Amino acid sequence: MDSMPSTENGKLHAFWCEAINQYEKESRKWVERSKKIVKRYKDERGNLAEGQTRYNILWSNIQTLKPALYAKDPAPEVERRFKDEDPIGRVSSEVLERCLSFSVCEHGFGDVMRETVLDRLLVGRGTCWVRYIPHFRDSQLAGNEEVKGEGAQISDDAEHEYEQPQEIEYEEIAYDYVYFEDFGCSKARTWEETRAVWRKAFLDKEELSERFGAELAALIPLDHKDENAPEDTLLKKATIYEIWDKQTCKAIWLHKNYPEVLDVRDDPLKLDKFFPCPKPLFGTLGNDSTIPVPDYALYQDQAKELDTLTQRIAMITKAIKVAGVYDASAAGIQRLMTEGVQNQLIPIDNWAAFAERGGIAGAVSMLPVMEIAQVLQSLYEIRDKVKEDLYEISGMSDIIRGASNPQETATAQQIKANYASVRLNDMQKEVQRFARDLLRIAGQIISNFFQVETLKQISGTQLLTAQEKMVIQQQMAIAQQTGQPPQIDQNQIKLLNEPSWDDVDRLLKDSTTRQFRIDIETDSTIQQDQQQEQQARVEFVQTIGTVLTGAAQIAQQAPTLMPALAESIKFLIRGFKVGRPTQAAFDEALTKMEELANNPPQQEQQQPDRSVEVEQVRQQGAMQTKQVEAQSTAQLEQMKQQHALELENIKAQSAAQVETIKGQAQAAIEQMRLEGTTNLEKYKADLEHEREMRRMINDAAQREADRSQQALQADADREANRETKAETSD
Repeated sequence: MDSMPSTENGKLHAFWCEAINQYEKESRKWVERSKKIVKRYKDERGNLAEGQTRYNILWSNIQTLKPALYAKDPAPEVERRFKDEDPIGRVSSEVLERCLSFSVCEHGFGDVMRETVLDRLLVGRGTCWVRYIPHFRDSQLAGNEEVKGEGAQISDDAEHEYEQPQEIEYEEIAYDYVYFEDFGCSKARTWEETRAVWRKAFLDKEELSERFGAELAALIPLDHKDENAPEDTLLKKATIYEIWDKQTCKAIWLHKNYPEVLDVRDDPLKLDKFFPCPKPLFGTLGNDSTIPVPDYALYQDQAKELDTLTQRIAMITKAIKVAGVYDASAAGIQRLMTEGVQNQLIPIDNWAAFAERGGIAGAVSMLPVMEIAQVLQSLYEIRDKVKEDLYEISGMSDIIRGASNPQETATAQQIKANYASVRLNDMQKEVQRFARDLLRIAGQIISNFFQVETLKQISGTQLLTAQEKMVIQQQMAIAQQTGQPPQIDQNQIKLLNEPSWDDVDRLLKDSTTRQFRIDIETDSTIQQDQQQEQQARVEFVQTIGTVLTGAAQIAQQAPTLMPALAESIKFLIRGFKVGRPTQAAFDEALTKMEELANNPPQQEQQQPDRSVEVEQVRQQGAMQTKQVEAQSTAQLEQMKQQHALELENIKAQSAAQVETIKGQAQAAIEQMRLEGTTNLEKYKADLEHEREMRRMINDAAQREADRSQQALQADADREANRETKAETSD
């Protein structure tokens, strides 16, 4: 705890108590309304009559929206911001992504998100808190005061003082759901103007002693008790306010009924936006207050009308039955209505008098069921109309709910679907934004505080430290001097080309550089189609296979184009999200291909001994000269045909490459048109790139043709010289 004079401490306590009271006064109406909405959602009827019937449209709407807004946990996507050649940024992104993925899977991220989304749908605001929790153990280095670490000043569960030196054994991220009534913020018109946020934490005596010390814990009053718990001091807790003030970059802990603040710490987590919580999931907001309006409040009149109509329908349904009155003097009438008689006549006493009174029609008067049924039908129609009004207000369209009016045209249904999807998409994007901001806070905490050993354990990434690299390089140098093979694992030799853990830790700890070079995003939080994922992977493999096949052919024929092709392939791979795990392997392979194209292996060429050949020609005479001439003519013709065929193959391959590039450009243009992209400059750049590639391919083909022509001419000249020598020998 930061030391400060008692007077200043008391003023700080009074200031924040006043701020909390102002917020609670302003939000009291919203909190009371929210509690009623929660009870309505759970159908807690209270003092309502047992027989009252409701139409719980609130439960129905929320059960429909919840899976539409958050159907699966997001997968963190940590990537180099500009996707350029940055090995340290690539490895650091991979390490951070694995740590975040572990925290999402193991630390209750999904449960917290679902609870937050439910609060958003019910009361109009949902939020959660991120904490850093270091776990300590007794230090093995007695007297080393530095191993306490900054983590000891961050977690609420850590003690302030230790009897012996401590070191961090393990670290983790905790995601805490904050109940809507336990969260607060300073009075502001918009979230961006908010100075401070706070939450309530309810601690018992043991927790107070562990957090603030036994002496201070004894003075803190226990003012909170669960409403359903029995009267017992052991079950009572203290309401502690944890306040984060962005203006002074301090975190403050206080109890309203204790005259001084309990603890003050300077910028505990060192976050970019200071607050340990992202911007909450808000419902309806104006630009004059951060107190939201619950969605249910905007259609509660229609919901109450549905309840009234449903109650009337239930009562009228009970009234529709076969009932009536009859003349008590006609005893047979009762038997006719109550006994299950078939093909049997029931005797009637004094039949003449019974017939004079109109028979059965005169003795029985039935309940008018038809009139009641018509009223019931009208009530159903009115309720359906109220539901339509409610759907229009709440955005729950017929198509989204799976209902459809067969009398509507396809165009009308499409318009309704588009209108509803726009509102739903906006809510989905807001949930995705909240999940992304939550993971960004967790990523910053991991980068700022997690030790290298923790990163190694969680990520499982195989890297060397700078010291290990130095030792291996020294061993290799000694082995080279002595001429003996080094006793080093081949995997470690490969890791020499990768960044070290020191490089990764240095980048993650530098908040400014990390923000420039690493970006944290998430994939969708809504349910994705598995077939779309498979189709994307197949498309990636097919596209890369086609491009690599063409690149290999061009590299053999025109090695000078390999650098441009390698960069183009890397650019293409980075555009496929499903191809992210293979980027490192492709980068390494393309680099080797580029080196091989620039430095082809030397092949020994055996040059014939011209002097021996001339001597043999001279000895054999005229007969051998003619044979040489015939063979030379045949070889020359064969070479001409071979070079002509190669030239045609080069032209065909060049044309195929041009067509492939055209097809890719046309596909890109079509994709841009479908997505509504109007970036003309990007299209011009792609077109210019296509023209440049076409020109380079044509130039390469022309150079190859010229080289073939020169080779033919050189062969012809050599043959002519040979004939001249033969004639001279004759």
